[in-house]
Parts: sequence; C-alpha cells; structure tokens
Amino acid sequence: MKTVNPLVIVDHCEDALKFYHEVLKGEVKVLNKNDGKATFAHFLLDHSIIQISDSAAVGYPVTPGGNHRIYLQFDNEEEIKTVYEAFKTGGKVDSELQKTFFGALLAVLTDKFGVNWNLVYFFAK
Repeated sequence: MKTVNPLVIVDHCEDALKFYHEVLKGEVKVLNKNDGKATFAHFLLDHSIIQISDSAAVGYPVTPGGNHRIYLQFDNEEEIKTVYEAFKTGGKVDSELQKTFFGALLAVLTDKFGVNWNLVYFFAK
C-alpha cells in the first residue's frame, strides 16, 4: 500500500477550502474543477494531506457524521483487488471496483465494521 489519508466530503468544496486555509494556514492544491469551482482538492498540513471533495462530485449527499472516508491508495492492481474482496464481504458496496476516467481503479464501500473506504490504484503512465 502506498498512502492512507482522510477524505472529507462537503456540500461546498470551494467554501470549505477557503475556511480551512484561513483557520489552519495549510496549502491548497486543487486537483479537479467543474464550472470553474473546486470539486476535489488536497489540503496540505506539513506532512499530512486531507482530501476534500464536493458532494456533487462523488454523487451522494452529505450526512452528518458520514461525510468522511479513509482514502487508501495501492501500489498494484492485485493488492487493491484482494482488499476490495475482503472489505466487501459482510460490508456494503457503494461503487464496485471499476476503471475511472482519471486513469485508476476505484471502489467505494463500507466494511463490516461500518468504516467507510475509498480504494484507489492509479495505472502507470
């Protein structure tokens, strides 16, 4: 496995980024925009990253207490498939493991303990 970071899902990504920047003084790196507004970004705090996504970009509404996930990035395809199969057993799959438009395999699910996960593997370029 490569990295593990929190993923926070909010209704207004752009507003959240401005707020966290003002309060925490971190660095904002916008990765995706739609209609000129940030929909997905990394908020850098020293050596930590908080990933922030707009709820419209992920396709499901924000629910208080349920708006965070653990974003787990993998080094290879075999690893992500193994973890995906284990996590979906007894869990709930929101998005099957599939190829995405941004060059990755991605799955969104909740494991049998109620922990929310985004699993991702980026294909080599």
